Amino acid sequence: MRIKDYKFQLINIECLPTSVHLNLIMNFDEDIKDMLPYIAARLPGCTYIHGTDIINFTEKYHIVAIKPREITITRVKNEKQARELCEYWKDFINETEEVKDSIEPVYEKKVEIGPLDIYRALPATNCGECGYPTCMAFAAAVIKREADIENCKPFFTDTDSGVRSLLLDKLQKAGLIQLTHDRKEKELNEGARI
Repeated sequence: MRIKDYKFQLINIECLPTSVHLNLIMNFDEDIKDMLPYIAARLPGCTYIHGTDIINFTEKYHIVAIKPREITITRVKNEKQARELCEYWKDFINETEEVKDSIEPVYEKKVEIGPLDIYRALPATNCGECGYPTCMAFAAAVIKREADIENCKPFFTDTDSGVRSLLLDKLQKAGLIQLTHDRKEKELNEGARI
């Protein structure tokens, strides 16, 4: 079931004909329907309900849909980025196939966290250090994978450590942060003991 070959096309967004972004449609030579529950397991935060044959999630500025014979990705800049995305997903799917015996398949996966969950844990200073005008705008950007929680310095210095740990745990389970946050949290706790 390895993907050996694929084709792709870039198309204009029909409802936005003047947009500078394109949609990517990647078609591959193999049907990966049986792999979808394993792929979903490797994409925390995705939406996947077995039987619908589609995995949806948002990453950075892209909306991604994975289907048995194609992947669609929104907001692609150019052909170079399209080729990079195609290679990435080809490798990701092939790697998933190689290690599938060690993966517990997921048959239903939904995002368990929303922007209000993040906002409630932030210091709510609207300081702008993160690059967003308000804490709510920043929280929404984190959900859409456009921003990283690490960009909010006051969250790591001014937020109660229990509240911070709970949110970091939720973000990790939703697939919105990587393990680097565990290390950062540990460093903050060790720094507090000095």
